[in-house]
Amino acid sequence: MRGAAARCYHVFALTATSVYVLLQLIYAYQERSDMDKLSQVMFVMLCHVTCVAKQIAFYVDAERIDELIAGLDDPLMNQTAGARGALLHNCARAAARLLRTYSGCAVATCVLWIVFPVLYRIQGVPFEFPFWIGVDYDNNAVFGVVLLYSFYCTNLVAIGNTTMDAFMATILDQCKTQLRIVRMNFETLPERARAAHIAAGAQYESEYECALHALFKDCLVHYNNVSE
Repeated sequence: MRGAAARCYHVFALTATSVYVLLQLIYAYQERSDMDKLSQVMFVMLCHVTCVAKQIAFYVDAERIDELIAGLDDPLMNQTAGARGALLHNCARAAARLLRTYSGCAVATCVLWIVFPVLYRIQGVPFEFPFWIGVDYDNNAVFGVVLLYSFYCTNLVAIGNTTMDAFMATILDQCKTQLRIVRMNFETLPERARAAHIAAGAQYESEYECALHALFKDCLVHYNNVSE
């Protein structure tokens, strides 16, 4: 039931935003000779177009993205001991902070886009929405519906753009963090091999060589996982 409801909402959200873009295109064509109105609608429409382009890219590469996310659960990607764990913790905190700040600024912008029309309405200043509506919205009820529709669509785009951008930034930051961990592992390879050799109670140098070889192989696998 929840899956069906989610799919219905996805269809509704996609339809609402698609219609919104269409209304913007109509408005841009009608006001093509007025640069002030044209620039106003084109600014918002650009955000919609970039969001749709990103969504298409994510949809086309959905399987690769799923594999990428699943790969982050690999034990080599989750070395939480000591300084390595601190690096991963800081990376996660930075990602959460980026998403909150970025999305918060986007939502705040959308809120301002509905605050100013309301203020203009209260002051009796004429206001025109930057998209074609086809009906008169002098009536307060109609004005409220149009305002909420605009707020809903711009919020969808704002959250969509910021979350996809934050996701890509987080992946890049995660790659940087993992490469730093790989470097640390390479730099401490002899010490870690010696510690593993002693912890296992081994006595022969050949056993140390085996431990060194195993850790070196882990480093190469880790690097390949990050670079791929």
